[in-house]
Amino acid sequence: RDGAFTIFYMGINLGAFLCAFVCGTLGEKVGWHWGFGSAAVGMLAGLGFYEVDLSERVMFTDDRFHDLCGVPPEREEGVGPLEFWMEHLHPDDLDSVLHMREQLHSGNVGQLSLEYRFLHPARGETWIHHLARVARRDAAGRTVRSFGVLRDITETKRAEDALRDLS
Repeated sequence: RDGAFTIFYMGINLGAFLCAFVCGTLGEKVGWHWGFGSAAVGMLAGLGFYEVDLSERVMFTDDRFHDLCGVPPEREEGVGPLEFWMEHLHPDDLDSVLHMREQLHSGNVGQLSLEYRFLHPARGETWIHHLARVARRDAAGRTVRSFGVLRDITETKRAEDALRDLS
């Protein structure tokens, strides 16, 4: 398992290293709109997307969402991914994340942008940046349908910690 994580993180670091060359080369040789466009495509590939329909009790997720959260196949039906996500929020972040989620669903805020720790079943503690919005509300203002994206920011948090330790 440790070997697999080493390969996984090597892939992330190699991708980060190579993207500078790809984006820079495209920018210099073809045009900066192509360079920045390729960077945008790379960033989009790292996002996990979801949509929740609370009235139908169903959640639509993509493969990247499943990977980011470690959702097992037996939890992919209905709102299983949502329940799995809530069960794996870090205990120290659980209350604040669920409070902000309730604020979104009750109509007190229009969107969310949160960073929190998540207990991935295979990778252990990871950091997630989570953006969410409401797509539809009922007559009382409660959320009927919402959508969002997740991004793994674990490496960024580790780099921030390392810089903080140096100072």
